[in-house]
Amino acid sequence: LETIEAIAKTIGLDILRFNQDLAKQELLDRVQKDFKNGVRSGVNGMPTIFLNSVRYNGERTYAALKNTIYSLPDNSSGIELFF
Repeated sequence: LETIEAIAKTIGLDILRFNQDLAKQELLDRVQKDFKNGVRSGVNGMPTIFLNSVRYNGERTYAALKNTIYSLPDNSSGIELFF
């Protein structure tokens, strides 16, 4: 927890609010739900990229991603990133 708080301070967050938010059950529930959704979707590391709801395992270069994205059909469902 000390490391998380140090990072929060470093990036300029309101530490009082940050600690209050950390204690909220509703936020914990949301994080756990997002985590479970990621696991169900095949996310086992970050960042994970999905194109048209299919996990992208190709090269992580700008050119490779650009070419893959531009090759998607016009009616594609989109891009999802999990960080």
